[in-house]
Amino acid sequence: MAAYAVNKRAVAHARALIDGRQYVLDSDWGESQPSADDENKFLDSHTWDEYAAWHLGLTEGANDETKARYAFAFGDALAAQVTDPAPSVLVARAALDPPPTTSPRWYRRR
Repeated sequence: MAAYAVNKRAVAHARALIDGRQYVLDSDWGESQPSADDENKFLDSHTWDEYAAWHLGLTEGANDETKARYAFAFGDALAAQVTDPAPSVLVARAALDPPPTTSPRWYRRR
């Protein structure tokens, strides 16, 4: 089973976006979640540090500068930046603290 550490820089990035009111309160994550192709296109024109900024978790034991290293993407910016170099909206409805349960359906209970 994979183990994760908190990506403190990404949490700070998320908090800054939320404080700046750059979010949408209601969206369909299934529609907003970036695909593997979106992530690859993002990495073609951005650094690994920029990619990491959109992932709240770091997979322990995974090599840096691999997609396996970064977990729990938030926001639709990765997908949006493929077509728009400066997105102004972030999907940020999830809490920044871990859920009280590890169920994969925890987000649907809100």
